[in-house]
Amino acid sequence: MTSHTKFLTGSPLSFLGSTAPLIYTWVIDKTGWLMFPAFYILFFGLLALPVVGITPSSIAP
Repeated sequence: MTSHTKFLTGSPLSFLGSTAPLIYTWVIDKTGWLMFPAFYILFFGLLALPVVGITPSSIAP
């Protein structure tokens, strides 16, 4: 793994991981929506699936 690859994979992870508690707290405080952390994780998990190569066509029936 080259240094560029490490930077490209590590930077978004550290940014999203380090700001998640701040975002959770802010959204819950403003909206009162306690399920927001679950949907935040779900959204970014689904966003990551094509990056790791899991697409609907690669999943066996």
